[in-house]
Amino acid sequence: MGVIRRGSQAGSLLAVHGARAIQPNGLEMVRVMSSHVGMPNYIGVLHVPGGVDQRRAIWFESFNEMHHLMDLVLVGRAVDVVTQPVRFEWRFPRRGLREHTPDALVALRDGRLLLVDVTRAEKLRTDPRLGAILTLTAETCRAIGWEYQVRTELPAQRCRNLRFLWGDFGRETVPDETVRSDRAIGGSRPRG
Repeated sequence: MGVIRRGSQAGSLLAVHGARAIQPNGLEMVRVMSSHVGMPNYIGVLHVPGGVDQRRAIWFESFNEMHHLMDLVLVGRAVDVVTQPVRFEWRFPRRGLREHTPDALVALRDGRLLLVDVTRAEKLRTDPRLGAILTLTAETCRAIGWEYQVRTELPAQRCRNLRFLWGDFGRETVPDETVRSDRAIGGSRPRG
């Protein structure tokens, strides 16, 4: 398993037992996203909880991935998230090296770690090589002691709701009585 520790420019290889102590706030991305002309996905940055300053900017490779990251933060109670966190490598005597870089490692509020892969449902149904890699990833996570989820497209309405809720994510909350008294005198809700 390959990782890049925060503050280091060089990668490290870890055995499965060495991965048990990893936390997202100690990792950097192991693979940088790239784009090209005609690319069907949208690459962008999302601000999430975590990191040294309690906020961190992470990359996403598609709107599908962006919505799942929002969902993990808003609904899944993520306290730290890092994208492209590790590179798994499996060596097979006759098939050589197989590798995979999962999409995100998430620290949940209850202390559990969740590794996430996001893909399209059709690709999951029709690509046996992807199925094999995801099965290897699930077994590796089980050996490490991490939870693992493969996520496909969210319903369109849920995506709209997540984007709406994300607009208020991270803002300081204003006590209800402040809002009521401000509106009583004809003001509007303060922006945080």
